[in-house]
Amino acid sequence: MLPLHEGEGADDLAELSDVVTYELEHVALGVVAAVDAIVPVRPGRVPLTVTQDRLAERRFAGSARTEVAPWREVRTTA
Repeated sequence: MLPLHEGEGADDLAELSDVVTYELEHVALGVVAAVDAIVPVRPGRVPLTVTQDRLAERRFAGSARTEVAPWREVRTTA
């Protein structure tokens, strides 16, 4: 099994599938895009982009009127 960040084999998987799904946000966006060019990928690229960015994820949840714990954006130079 290949690590989730590697695209090698993604085309082969897509060619053998009617649809491809994933559960974790640790899949590289490029892999999902490559597979999505061949067969539908669910949940798709937009949800993946949101869940890979914690600030975007919080903003999305807030915009959907979902109750979230108080939070603040913190930027560091590190």
